Amino acid sequence: MPDHGARPEARRREPPPRRPVPPEVDRHDSRPTARTPAPRHRGRARRHHRRRHRPCPARAALAGHSLGGFLALHAFLTRPTLFSSYIAGSPSVWWNDGEIVARAEAFAADPPDLAGRTLFIGVGADEPPGMVAGAARVAAILAPLAGHGLALSHQAFAGEEHITVLPSLIGRSLRLSLRRPPG
Repeated sequence: MPDHGARPEARRREPPPRRPVPPEVDRHDSRPTARTPAPRHRGRARRHHRRRHRPCPARAALAGHSLGGFLALHAFLTRPTLFSSYIAGSPSVWWNDGEIVARAEAFAADPPDLAGRTLFIGVGADEPPGMVAGAARVAAILAPLAGHGLALSHQAFAGEEHITVLPSLIGRSLRLSLRRPPG
């Protein structure tokens, strides 16, 4: 056998073989399976928290940034009564060929009663032009819904980019979600 100059000590060592993971142990999923029943405490902490802190449903808010902002818009357009405030920060309106714009147009054509609902769309003014224009376009499509009870606001934060806009968005999110509910 010819020697191609490879030194024996330079050969790659193979990692030790992995132990097979038993099917009842799923390291990436905490949902119960037939073999691993749900923990008995599930829901108990949530009920305790609700009893002790008495959350106000009129202050329930959903906030997201970038694709999370897309999620906030999607949630508003598909389930507008799930939260009282929706904060879409730098929403990725371009995602999926801008389908959220078409969804917003369909929603605006036949809107439900949006009394008590708030939608804030914020974006950094120095973000890519498509991001800024997309946020403004969705805001413009949904602006007529004020007649159906929606409190919509849109802001391009001067001097902010995609990441640096986060503190401004967080501040606005807190002000919207912690405001006194009407009545």
